[in-house]
Amino acid sequence: MRHPVRRVAVAAIGVLLVTFAGLLSAARGSVVPTEDGVRQTATAVAPSAAELAEIHRTIDAVNAVADTDPARQRAVLQALVADDRAADQRSCAPATTTVRFEPVWTGLRPDPNGSPNTFVLPTLVRSYTGGRITGTDTAALLISIFSDGAHLPPLCVA
Repeated sequence: MRHPVRRVAVAAIGVLLVTFAGLLSAARGSVVPTEDGVRQTATAVAPSAAELAEIHRTIDAVNAVADTDPARQRAVLQALVADDRAADQRSCAPATTTVRFEPVWTGLRPDPNGSPNTFVLPTLVRSYTGGRITGTDTAALLISIFSDGAHLPPLCVA
C-alpha cells in the first residue's frame, strides 16, 4: 500500500522540480545566439496588451471559419500569413478539413529563439471534416507581431 503513495509523492516532487526549473529559467532569461556567435542571455518580454489583443483577433479569425468550407478558412489563413511567407501559404494543396485553435493562453511566451516580436502559443488543434470533429493534435503556434497585426506562419491544412 505504501508503494502507490510513494510513487505519487515522487511524481509530485518531480513536477514541482520541473516547474521550479522552468520558473528559474524564465527569471534568468533565455540564451540566444548573436551575430558574432557569442551566446548571451536575453530577457524574455511578455506581449503588451495591444499585442495580446492582436493575437486574440488572429486566433478568433481562424476559429470563426473552423467548421465551414475549407476554402473559406484557406482564404483566412492566406490573409493572416506574413507578407514574406504568402507564397508558401498559397502553395498549400487544397484542404478537405478545417481547424480550430484552442490556445493555452497561460503558456504564451516569447520565442525562445529570440525572434523579436514573436511569441509561442501552445495550442490544442481540432480538425473538422464536414462540420464534425475528426481529429485533435497539439501545436506550438509561432505568432509574429507586425505593424498591421499578428501573423501566423504558413499553415497547410490537409
